[in-house]
Amino acid sequence: MAEALLSSRYQVMRAPNQRFSGTRGFTLIDMVATIAIIGTLLAISVPQLIDVVDGYRLGMATRVVERELQFAKLKAVSAESPMRVRFNCPVARQVRVV
Repeated sequence: MAEALLSSRYQVMRAPNQRFSGTRGFTLIDMVATIAIIGTLLAISVPQLIDVVDGYRLGMATRVVERELQFAKLKAVSAESPMRVRFNCPVARQVRVV
């Protein structure tokens, strides 16, 4: 038993230049590979997310124009006069019934 205790103490008190074979942790290669995989996944997914956002904006703009056209029709019927929908207003992204 005394020999086992001495041998375990000897293993703990190694010289500073010896490598520990049983150490836990990540190597530099592990970290670089992980970062490369994450970067590749981001490079693939970001353009698709941009397309989704652009589609959402297009849908919102379509609904705004449709709502303005319906409002112009309702106003023209109630006033019994022709109405115009102006798309090129001074403020960007604006539609107005004139």
